[in-house]
Amino acid sequence: MSDRTPSLSLDCLTLTDVAPVDLVRVAREAGFASVSLWVQPPAMSDVMLTTADKAADITRAMADHSVSVGNLEVFNLNTDEPIAAYGPTLALGAGLGASTATAIDFGEPRPDIAERFVAFHALCAEHGIRALVEPISMG
Repeated sequence: MSDRTPSLSLDCLTLTDVAPVDLVRVAREAGFASVSLWVQPPAMSDVMLTTADKAADITRAMADHSVSVGNLEVFNLNTDEPIAAYGPTLALGAGLGASTATAIDFGEPRPDIAERFVAFHALCAEHGIRALVEPISMG
């Protein structure tokens, strides 16, 4: 039998009105080992985004509270934006230590969504991040 306790991650959707640096502190106080961070605005609500100007404070908070970044939220692949436009945001997340990024398909059906996911997956891989697909009822 192992003494390892599974590590849990506090999802950013849980506290959309909490700044990313404070989410790290809240996560530790609640016993979570990691957090997910909004790095792209979601389609349906306002949230506190993680941006490059907040990276140093988030990195310091993670070190102070022994919390890591697990997942980056949320990359809607159903846009007219080229997938390459997500590169800087993925680089930001990789710099914070993220290991995964969530892709969704929010919008009207489009014939190229699979190809867009393939491109997103490849872009994530360039940053050492695994691409995840989140099935959602609206997409």
